[in-house]
Order: sequence, then structure tokens, then C-alpha cells
Amino acid sequence: MIRTDFHAHAFPPGMVPERIHRARALSRAIHFGRDRGTYVDELVARMKENIDDPQADRIRKDLEAAGIERAALIGIDWGLVGGNDTELAPEAQQEWAREVAARHAGFFRVLYGLDPRRPNAGTLAGNALAGGHVAGIKLYPPAGFSPADPICDPIYQAVVDAGAIAMFHTGRQTYPFDIAYGRLEFYGAVQRRFPSMKLVLGHAGRPFWGGEALEIASGHPTTWIEISNWNHNVATDLPRVQRFLRLAWRLLGPARVLFGSDAFSGRRGPSDDITHWKEIVESTAADAGVELAATERGVDELLEQS
Repeated sequence: MIRTDFHAHAFPPGMVPERIHRARALSRAIHFGRDRGTYVDELVARMKENIDDPQADRIRKDLEAAGIERAALIGIDWGLVGGNDTELAPEAQQEWAREVAARHAGFFRVLYGLDPRRPNAGTLAGNALAGGHVAGIKLYPPAGFSPADPICDPIYQAVVDAGAIAMFHTGRQTYPFDIAYGRLEFYGAVQRRFPSMKLVLGHAGRPFWGGEALEIASGHPTTWIEISNWNHNVATDLPRVQRFLRLAWRLLGPARVLFGSDAFSGRRGPSDDITHWKEIVESTAADAGVELAATERGVDELLEQS
């Protein structure tokens, strides 16, 4: 039985910059042949409404309804995507992390989102990890940097010093992000430079580089994969998802394959069907003879040492 969701979101104001909302809305306007002015403005307003859950109350309710008993709440830092449009400063995100962790003590562990190009990024990471309410740092390479760039090293050193987690977005992303930095080959260099660091490969390379994610993780004892977004392939190719899960369990063992939904909630409810994805993973594990209690023990190890 899955009890932990290792990839959930809540968005305080400004965590998703206006420019990111507008870029996505414009893409949809063009796709549907709609008026770019009126439609974009209306869609941006709806997008903001649909992520309105600044204190994580709505996502917790939806996770608990799906049988989830604890979750990793993932912050993001998208203010430097193609420029500097920071609306939620890194210091403000730290304060949000502290407040939401205290509000939901025992349910959420927070991973603080941080772009390594921030001035004093290593100090920011160290300060966040020192408070006890942050379990790790979430880096988002498609924001415009390679995870193997030495600019990331001060964050990695802070993570190692704290015995914390470094989690990364891997796999697909679209404009205005850089999909090239969603690839997996970079992480071999990261593992060699920081061999004791606990790495989590978010989304496990989905949908293009799942095999690469498994290979990168299989050779390094403190690299985990997290499987959110593979649920987006369930409707079109369930057998592929099931094959990927079975291979992941075989190569890594269930303790290093983390369930995640990537869900957020707003006034219209959760962004994904958390219960359905959880049931798919549980039934696939049962058919494969995989004991998911081992996954929960792996999460215990990952979170309780951080």
C-alpha cells in the first residue's frame, strides 16, 4: 500500500511568475485559434485560480482522500527562466516553506526550490536546510542550467553537509524552458563529484528518457527515481507504463522507486486523479509480486536522515 506521495505542490503567490502563465496561455490560444488578447487574459486568470492553495490545505485534503498519509511538498524557482522575472524572492520562499511545514507538521516535508544562478545560492540552501523544516533542495535544470555545471556545487555541498536531498526535474518541458536540460546524462558527473549525495530524479525522465534514468540510478546507491507524470501515459499506453514500473523495480528495487503524483489543487480541485494513479501502481506491483512496503521503508530512509 502506498502511503507517501513524493511529489506534490502548493503555490504561494508569485511562485509561478506571470510570464510563465502568459507563455502557456498564448500557446493554447494559438493552438485553439482564439483571440490572443482576450483569451490569454482570461486563461491566465483561470490558471491562477486553479492553483490557489497557498497554505497547502487543498492539496493535503485531496492527498488524504486518496489514502496518502505524508507527502513531499516541492517548491520551484522559475524567476530566472529567460530573464529575471522573480516575483517570489528566494528568501520569501524560505519563509513560506517554514510556515507551511509548521502548519502541516507530520504530513508535509518541504523541498525548497532554488536556482543555482541566484547570488549566494549555497548560503540560501544552507540556511533553508538548517531550520529543520526543509528536507532538501529542488533544482529545475530546464529553467536554463546544467545540473553538472559547477555553479550548482555550492548547493550540492550544502545538501551533503546537511545529509539532505537534492531533487531534480528530469524529462519533458516546453517553452519557455529548455528541454535539453531535462536529459539524464548530466547526472553521472554529479554523482562522481558528490558520491554521497542523495539524488532524486523527478519524473524519471518521462516520457523520453526513462531507460536513461534507470541506468543513471542503478549504478549509484544513493540515487532514487520518482515516477510522477508517467501517469499521463496511462490512458494512451498503459502497457508501456507497466513495463517501465516493472523494470524500475527489477533494476533498482522498490525502495528506490518513489511514488509521486505531481498534483496541485486549487478552487477547481486536484490537477490529477491521484487515486487512479496510486491504484495503477499498486495493482502493477501486486501483479509483479513487488512488496510496496519496501518503497515506504525507502522513503523513511530518505526523509528521516534529512
